[in-house]
Amino acid sequence: YDGGKGYDGGKGYDGGKGYDGKGKGKIKVEKKIIPGTEVTGSLKTWSQEKGYGFVGVEGQELDVYFQAFDLLEQVKQQFDSQGPEAAGVVPGAMMHFWLQQMPGTGRLRGRDVSIVAAGTPPSDPETVTAAIAKAAEVAREDLAQTQVSSGLIVDGAELSGTVKMFNPGQENKGYGFINAEGDSTDLYFQTKDMRPEDQHRLAEGFNLIGQPVWFWLEMLDGGRTGKWRAHDVSLSSEGGKRPAEYAGGGGGGENDGPAAKRARTEPTPDLSAFTQPGQRLQGSVKSFNGNFGFLTSEGLPSDVFFLKSELPAETESVEPAQGVEFELLVQDGGKLRAKAVTLTALMASIVE
Repeated sequence: YDGGKGYDGGKGYDGGKGYDGKGKGKIKVEKKIIPGTEVTGSLKTWSQEKGYGFVGVEGQELDVYFQAFDLLEQVKQQFDSQGPEAAGVVPGAMMHFWLQQMPGTGRLRGRDVSIVAAGTPPSDPETVTAAIAKAAEVAREDLAQTQVSSGLIVDGAELSGTVKMFNPGQENKGYGFINAEGDSTDLYFQTKDMRPEDQHRLAEGFNLIGQPVWFWLEMLDGGRTGKWRAHDVSLSSEGGKRPAEYAGGGGGGENDGPAAKRARTEPTPDLSAFTQPGQRLQGSVKSFNGNFGFLTSEGLPSDVFFLKSELPAETESVEPAQGVEFELLVQDGGKLRAKAVTLTALMASIVE
């Protein structure tokens, strides 16, 4: 528990400013009532001045955030007309609600919050864990659908834009944000992401803010967080070229429009031989960070992305070289994803 401050120091889930609480990307989160996420917990704090509170749930260190807006309509009417105490919104009250995870941050928010009878037991840790898993699954799906706000911001895109903010820092450790032409998403970069000749200009005091730049874009964290990073940032249109060996982006082809529309894709290889109904492939774990990872499998052109939720229910972690079987899903752009992953023996060829 964090002193009643919840996930963000008591500032609310995002203040209506988007996924990261700072307005990055101008992405709004719509209220959702997600089946399978119902839980009951005890109200720990409510701030009438600030208009939000936190509910504790079993088995979780961090509390669930909610606003007056999230109260069930009948409760909210009484809350608005008579105040929180009359509506039962007081510390220690037992509350029933649906969980929604804020995409990109992992923060939990209560929706359609209502008051239940005193003495009602809280949801057990297993129920809470299952509800959080379901909320997280929906959040990942929502994030995948909203990451490309204009159609320009895609992994591997070669873009042009304008430097919105830059902090030169010290010892060449500056950072800043770029807005691509035609899109308001803030794209992060560091001084070391710039070409050497432009780094030299910065060292001489060149003001980068407001300058046009060219760059290529990387999607971070496998798309889980909705964050992006610009590379090969250049003050010249000759820069910003994606390396041919970059696995995440497209490649090849002639210019097909303005610089901010040069997201390219390679022809998707024919993988129908690996995606027959009921077909399962063998492979091994290449990496896993606790939330997602990558598999390798003979015959496939690239690594295969997978989420922890695709592992067997009792599996908390997997180590490199762990043998697996899985169903292959080919996503837009030819990216590979594993479903229904099961564990087999260690892959001898890797262990040796």
